[in-house]
Amino acid sequence: MKLRMVHDDIDPDVPPDVEQHDPGPGETSDDQYIIGEDGHRVVNLELSAALAKKVERARSWVRPAAAALMVLFIGLTAWNVVRLTHPARELPKPTPFQLKQALYLGVMRLEAFRKTHDGVAPATLAEAGLPENAGYVYNRTGSATYNITFVHDDDPTFHYDSNIPVDTYFGSAKTMLAMGDTR
Repeated sequence: MKLRMVHDDIDPDVPPDVEQHDPGPGETSDDQYIIGEDGHRVVNLELSAALAKKVERARSWVRPAAAALMVLFIGLTAWNVVRLTHPARELPKPTPFQLKQALYLGVMRLEAFRKTHDGVAPATLAEAGLPENAGYVYNRTGSATYNITFVHDDDPTFHYDSNIPVDTYFGSAKTMLAMGDTR
């Protein structure tokens, strides 16, 4: 066996210049290691076993974590499959009061347009900022008057004529905009 410095290049095919290397000034025996006959570093088996145990203890959490992640993956996959195979719940049918509230909100939008445009009714719903396919049927009857109807599936329809004052037809704004009211 030969004693070599840690920082020396090791090539087993090239014989070293010096068979024994004595520690020089500033070097200690900790900077050296022993090379075996086959050119590989000689390992202290006691230290290797202690290091292997320490590494195994440090990795002891990996298997339980992998098992937990696998269970989570299977659970989420099953949940997604169930959601894909079952139809989504339908929304509850709106009450007549909620339909009247929807008409009220549309009328408020149209009345706001009339106020900002000197009493002139909009030509179309889009001009007033209402979507065309939101359930409203709009008919302009004069330059300042209109009729609007709110239609929702097979539910009752509500009609409003702009010749009737809003408060007379709908009541107060406080009662119309009451949240959660199911009258």
